[in-house]
Amino acid sequence: MFLSQLKIIIRNFIHKPLYPAISIVVLSTGIACVLLTSVWIRDELSYDSSFNNSDKLYRLTIEKNDQTTGYHTHIARSWYEWMKNIKNDIPGVKDFGRFIGRGETTIKIDSSVFNSRVLKANEDFIRIFSIRFIEGNTAAALKEPNTAIISKSAATKYFGTKNPVGEIIQDYLMNSRERKEYRITAIVEDLPVNSHFHFEFVLAMDKSDLTDWTWYYNYILLDDNVKPSQIIEQFNQFAEKYIKPDEAKTLTPHLQKITDIHLESSKDRELEENGNKKILFLLGALALFVFFVSILNFINLQYVVFLRKHKAIAVLNYAGADFYNHLASQFLQSFIYSLLSAMTGIFIFESLHSSFNILLGKSPDAGHELIHTTLWFLVPVIILIISLAGLYPLLVTQAKKKVSSITSKHEDSYGNPQIRGNRYRILKSLITVQYIFSITLLITVIVANRQVRFIMNHRLGNNQNNIICVKGLPVQVYNKYQVFKSELLTNPDIKDVTSSFENPSSENLDMMSFEAPGVELKEKMLYVYPVDDNFFDFYQIDLVAGRNFREFAGNDTIHEDYILNECALKYLGWKAEDAIGKPFTLRFENEKNNIFSGGTIVGIVKDFQMSSMKNKIKPYVFFQKSFWLFSAQIKYDSTHLSGVLDKIETTWKDLYHDYPLEYDYVEDLYKQIYKNEMQLKNLSFALGIIGMFLSCLGLWGITGIIYEARTKEIGIRKINGAKTIQIITWLLKDIIMIVSVALLFAIPLSYYLMDQWLNNFAYRTSLNWWIFISAGIIAFLIAILTVSLQSWRTATRNPVEALRYE
Repeated sequence: MFLSQLKIIIRNFIHKPLYPAISIVVLSTGIACVLLTSVWIRDELSYDSSFNNSDKLYRLTIEKNDQTTGYHTHIARSWYEWMKNIKNDIPGVKDFGRFIGRGETTIKIDSSVFNSRVLKANEDFIRIFSIRFIEGNTAAALKEPNTAIISKSAATKYFGTKNPVGEIIQDYLMNSRERKEYRITAIVEDLPVNSHFHFEFVLAMDKSDLTDWTWYYNYILLDDNVKPSQIIEQFNQFAEKYIKPDEAKTLTPHLQKITDIHLESSKDRELEENGNKKILFLLGALALFVFFVSILNFINLQYVVFLRKHKAIAVLNYAGADFYNHLASQFLQSFIYSLLSAMTGIFIFESLHSSFNILLGKSPDAGHELIHTTLWFLVPVIILIISLAGLYPLLVTQAKKKVSSITSKHEDSYGNPQIRGNRYRILKSLITVQYIFSITLLITVIVANRQVRFIMNHRLGNNQNNIICVKGLPVQVYNKYQVFKSELLTNPDIKDVTSSFENPSSENLDMMSFEAPGVELKEKMLYVYPVDDNFFDFYQIDLVAGRNFREFAGNDTIHEDYILNECALKYLGWKAEDAIGKPFTLRFENEKNNIFSGGTIVGIVKDFQMSSMKNKIKPYVFFQKSFWLFSAQIKYDSTHLSGVLDKIETTWKDLYHDYPLEYDYVEDLYKQIYKNEMQLKNLSFALGIIGMFLSCLGLWGITGIIYEARTKEIGIRKINGAKTIQIITWLLKDIIMIVSVALLFAIPLSYYLMDQWLNNFAYRTSLNWWIFISAGIIAFLIAILTVSLQSWRTATRNPVEALRYE
C-alpha cells in the first residue's frame, strides 16, 4: 500500500508539477524566514551568557534625581569611588569588579599610532569576567602599575606573528599632551561577539583613576540564593556611611542582570549600542506571519486539489480503501512535500545567512555556533507541522463519511467538482486569514519606513548627507583647530567646517549652574553644549529671537555669547524678549576660579534633537570654549568626495602626524544609534515583500484551480448571454470580499503593534488613516492583478470548448 501510494504521488508530481512546485516554493521560503529569524533571535538572547556565573552577575547603576536643581540622569556607569566598598559592607555580595570605558583611544606602538578600543581596570576585572589567558604572566596582569593585557585579535592586528608580551605601548592621555607607557604582560581571549562590551587593550588603573569623579562601570556577583532586591534594600544605609544623607536620598540604585543588558537597557553612555526586546519579538512575530502565510497557502492548495480528487477517492473506496488508508496517503504526500521544502529551505538559509546578518547590522558570522542546534530542533518540528497541516483537507471534509461511493455527488449541476458551499466558505476563510497576515506585514513596512524617515529628517543636519565628522579630537588637535579649519576651507569643494562638544548623534549630559542678575535661579542648572560660532548656520538651524554668535576665532578670553534653546526658555520661565540681552554667566570651578568670564544671552534657537528621537529635548545653553570642541564636522560637495577626503587626510597629516585620523559620515552616526529601527525597517520590508509574494503565488495557484473547476459553468453563462466583463466581475467579486474582510481584522491588529512600537519614541510619526487605506488599496491591486490574467483567460474562453471540458 505504501509503495503504491508513493508511486501515485510521484506520478502526479511528474505529470502535474505546477501546484506541487508552488507548494514547495511557498513552504521553503517560509521555512527559510523562520530559520534565519530564529538564529538571529537566539543570538540576541544569548548575549553575555558565556560569562561564568552569568545568572548571578549584575551591573550596578545609579540614578541621580535632584529635584532642587532639576538634575536627573541615569547612566550605565557611575562616578563614586566609595562604591567599591559594597563588597565588604553589604552581605550577599560575593565579588565586585569595575572598569573605566575609554572608548576609542590613541595608542602608539613603536612609531605607529592607532585608535584602539581601550578599557582601564584592576585585577578584579579579570576575576569577575573570567578572562581566559593565552600567554603571559597571569599573576602580574593588571596588578602591577603601568601594565596592560591585549586581546588575541589585537595582538595579531598590531604585532602580526610577533609575541607582544613584554612590548611597550604608549597611551595618549585624555585632554593632555602627555603619553603614558604600559608594558604588555599577557595575551587573552577575545570576549565573545555576543557580549555587551569588547576591548583590544585593558590598561591597569593608577591613582589618578581612583577618585569620586571617575566614571566607572560597576559589576557585582551575588552569593547563591541572594536576590537583587536584598542588596537594593541595604544600599541607602550603605551610601550614608560615605556621603551626606541628603545626597544619598537623591541616589536610586539599580541592578541589571548582565544577560539582560543587551536587550533591556537603553541608558545613557552604554558601552555599545544595545538591542531592543520589543523589536526582537516584533520581528519574530513578522517572521511567524510569513510562515503562517506559507502554511495557509499550502493548506489552501491541498484543499482545492483534494476536492478535485473525489472520483479517485471514490474508486479507492470501491476497491476497499477506508478512512485510515486515505489518512495515511494524505500524510505521506504532505510529509514528502514538507521534507522537500525543508531541504530547500535549509539551502536558502545557508545561502542567505551572512547577507541576512549584514542586513541587520551584525557581523556576517553572528550566531554561526547556534545554527546546528537550531536546525536540529526546528526542522523536525516544522516538518511535523506541515505534515499535519496537510491532513486538514481530509479532516475538514469528513472524508470517512463523504467519500464512500463512486457516484458524482461531489459534482455540481454543471458536472464540476464541488468547490462551493461550506467547502468554499472554508477556503475563503483560510485565504482571508492569510491576507490578514500579509496586510499586517504591509502596514508594518509603511509605518516603519515612515518613522525611520521621520527620525532621520529630524536629526542634526536634517537630510544633509554630505557631512563628515572627525571624532574625538585630542588636546593637541583642537588647539590647532582654527588652523585646521582655515586650511580645509581653501579647498573649494569643502563648503563649511564647524565643531562641537559631542559628535552628532551623541547626547551631552553635562549640566552647570549659572548666574543671572535679579533672578532667583541659583538652585537650577542647565545642560551645556559648547559649539563653534557657525554651528547653527552650518546645520541650518533657525533662531527664533536675537542674533547668532560673534566670530570668536578660538579666543576664550572674550566675554561669552550665550544662546538658549526654546526648552531652556520654558524651563526658566522666561519670555524671549526678556531673555535677550540679559547678563548671564555659567559656573565651572577650575582651581577655585570660574573659567567663564561672563557675558549675555544673545539669542534663542529653535528646539532641535542632537541625539535619538527616543529622548526628550533638554534645556540647553550654547556657547564657545575652544578646549571643549572635541568634534569637527566638514560639509563637502558630494560630487567631489575623493578630492575632499584627500584634502582632509593631507591637512591632518601636516598638522597632526602623530595622531590617526578617524572620521564617519554624520548620516552613518545616526544609523548606528537607530540600529534597531533600521533592523525593523530592513527586515519588515524584506518580510513584507516575501509575505505578499507568497500570498500572490498561493492565490494564483488556488484561483487557477477554482476557475478551472468552473469552466463549464462559465461556458453556460456565456451561452445564456453573459458578457466578458460580467464574467470577470463575477470571478473577482470573491477576491474583493476576501481582501475587504481581511482589512477589517488587519487594521486593528497592525495599529496595536505599531502603536506599541512607536511608544518607544519621545517624538514619533502619526498613524494616519491614509496609511491603512493605502495598504488596503495596495492589497486590492496586488490581489486583482494576481488573478486578473486568469480571470481574463477564463472569461474569454470559447463556450463550446468550455462545454466540452472534461
